[in-house]
Amino acid sequence: MNQQSRTGKEPDQEEIAAGVASLEGYLMVDAARREAHERGTAFANSMPWLGTTEREEVVRFYVTQDITRTRTIWETIDRRGRELNDEYNARYEELRQRVRCRTVAGWLLSTAITGTVCAFTLCLR
Repeated sequence: MNQQSRTGKEPDQEEIAAGVASLEGYLMVDAARREAHERGTAFANSMPWLGTTEREEVVRFYVTQDITRTRTIWETIDRRGRELNDEYNARYEELRQRVRCRTVAGWLLSTAITGTVCAFTLCLR
C-alpha cells in the first residue's frame, strides 16, 4: 500500500526529506536530553549529602544548563555550516562563470581562426 500525505497525494521527495529531517532532529534532541539527564544524575549522585528534593533540583538545573549549552553549540555549528555553504556556492558560481567565459572565448577564437583559414584558402584559389 502506498503512503499518502494529508492532501491525498503521494509524498514527493522533498516531503520525504523534510519528514526524515524532522524525525532525525527529534531523535537528536531526545538523545541529548537523556544524556543530559544521565550526566545530571551522576553529578548529583557525587554529592551524597543532598536530600531527595535537593538532588532532583540539582539534576533539573544541570539538565537545563546542559540543554542550553548543547543548543547554543548546535546553533553555532548550523550558522557556520550555512555560512560555509553560502561561501562555497558563491565560489562555485564564480568558477562556473569563468568556465562559461573561457568556453565562449575559445569558441569565438576557433570560429575566427576557422573563418580566417577559409578566407585564406578561398583567396589562394
